[in-house]
Amino acid sequence: MSLRVGLVAPVEPQGRSSGVGRYIVSLTGALAALGADPDCTLPELEFVVVTSPRNGGWMSPTVRDRMTVVTETHPSDSFFEELDLDVVHVLVPRHVPTDRPTLFNPYDLRHVFHPELFRDNLVRRWERNIPAGCRQATIVDTPSQATKDAIVEQYGIDPERVQPLPLGPSITPESGDDALLDEVTARYDVPESFALFPATTWPHKNHRRLVDALAHIRETCDETIPLVCTGNRETPWVDPEHAIEDLGANEGVRDLGYIDASHLRALYHLSDLLVYPSLYEGGGLPVIEGWAFDTPVVCSDIPPLRETGGDAVAYVDPTSVEDIGDTIHEVWTDRSRRDRLVERARDRRERFTWQRTARMYHALYRKAAGRELSTADRAALQYPDDGEQTG
Repeated sequence: MSLRVGLVAPVEPQGRSSGVGRYIVSLTGALAALGADPDCTLPELEFVVVTSPRNGGWMSPTVRDRMTVVTETHPSDSFFEELDLDVVHVLVPRHVPTDRPTLFNPYDLRHVFHPELFRDNLVRRWERNIPAGCRQATIVDTPSQATKDAIVEQYGIDPERVQPLPLGPSITPESGDDALLDEVTARYDVPESFALFPATTWPHKNHRRLVDALAHIRETCDETIPLVCTGNRETPWVDPEHAIEDLGANEGVRDLGYIDASHLRALYHLSDLLVYPSLYEGGGLPVIEGWAFDTPVVCSDIPPLRETGGDAVAYVDPTSVEDIGDTIHEVWTDRSRRDRLVERARDRRERFTWQRTARMYHALYRKAAGRELSTADRAALQYPDDGEQTG
């Protein structure tokens, strides 16, 4: 007997470029592809995507072909009953009250670790939604073991109810990208060599220290490392004291703002280094996206990124301008070190695929519904796996 799973997935147009938006797009695509595999012998699942009436353009053709799509601004338990859902998976940090078995993804706890960076009304909203969603959920799914540990400690959730799942890269190389590279180079006038920082200007992403770190490199090494920044620049919920403005006015910085995913894919191809000095993360999609393009990575030494990165990235103290700058310069100027990072990443990235994530969720939906798990289901839910090393 198949399970009918509802995926609550509102994604606004520019929200596709955010970490949560890319997670939703990638996960729904992977779940649809898993069911479309003719060799798949897993028990069948039926999916219903509940999305915003204002924007459903984020869905791939495979999702539309394999899943039922409905629109509802404020889904409720009675709405889920009409859809005859066995399990509800809320893919955004929004509490949706229901008596049905649920999965809830809080994604991160930025309001707990850095409440000072955001407007009080947004922090209050997170403080209402995230604890309520975690406590109601049959299973809380998180993008890292570090986030699981934080949720268990912060909200007193039974660890057996919280499942970390490794994610896959949402942007990967595609055939025929050569013409795209020429188009993007000309359109955005990007330098021949540059470091890439793909991040919305939320203050915890640490743009200010990164810009200061590049200035530190110029002052101490007499060298300018060009930086290309991308991401949504509409962050109305940020405390004005911490808002990031005029990023492109800084020397050596090319700020492109929100760009199409295909253009971001080209920038990953073209970049010489991915930098990600974030103060706080729930997971770390850009790290494994950089790996997909054989781009060496410099990122923050914080638990979620160390859990993902292992020994395949160069770490920095995200609170130290000098350490960020010195490490970026060392990697930028040391070709052998970049090559070693890329080689290690080629091995490590095999653990982070959306096919693996979709298989784990398949088992989680059955577990939430109270179905008996097979030996393969239980094996799929092992994380970290035996070969995992956190460096």
